[in-house]
Amino acid sequence: MFGGTSADNSGFFQRLNIIASNETRTVAKLKKPIEEMVALAARIAPMIQALDYQKLIVRDSPESKIRFDSWFEDFKARTKQDSGDVRGRLNVLSQRTKNILGWALDDFDVTRLNPKAQEGQEPIPCSPERIVELGVDVIEKAIQKAEYELLIRRANQPVIGETNWVVCENHIIKILKVSSKPLTRSQLYKRIHGERHGIKVFKTALDNLQFEKFVAVTVEGRTKPKELIEWIKDKE
Repeated sequence: MFGGTSADNSGFFQRLNIIASNETRTVAKLKKPIEEMVALAARIAPMIQALDYQKLIVRDSPESKIRFDSWFEDFKARTKQDSGDVRGRLNVLSQRTKNILGWALDDFDVTRLNPKAQEGQEPIPCSPERIVELGVDVIEKAIQKAEYELLIRRANQPVIGETNWVVCENHIIKILKVSSKPLTRSQLYKRIHGERHGIKVFKTALDNLQFEKFVAVTVEGRTKPKELIEWIKDKE
């Protein structure tokens, strides 16, 4: 993903909302979510139209502000070793997410703000603006999305390097750091598309990382021994 891009460290990667999947199955034709989109449109459209009649102000409650500030301080401490592309702007995206959620989850009946929207209903006297105060529950949802994006960015950040050797090493590091369990040599080779680098480059890169104690290679099994490779540098 993003292989060969010249946008490294430009801020482009920070502005993506990535949804990733390890799904490998394919179908002949994707299902068109017509019913789901119609239902979503029926719910969202009146809320958008209501903004023509009333300004909506979304603001944090004191409790939600404390929770967000606390999370961000912890976030900064946990992501010091990540590149700017991985950790950058997640606080900004979280701010936008919580504002959108506060608006979308508001249970106020906006349809009655539009005098033409509902026949037979008296429109609610419309003040120029309305305030929605966000609770901690909404902030938690925004934080969960930011934490998800952090994991996805780590797993999908561009692999960079001046030479094929460096690119191979960095690709091995990226895959092992996000893996929840040790990988066999063949699994690792497949994950990094080792055929792009070649067996010699792959072997040398892995040997270098093992020599520098970035990774550990252990042998498991007697009848059919296999090598298990895992990232250990951050565990020291």
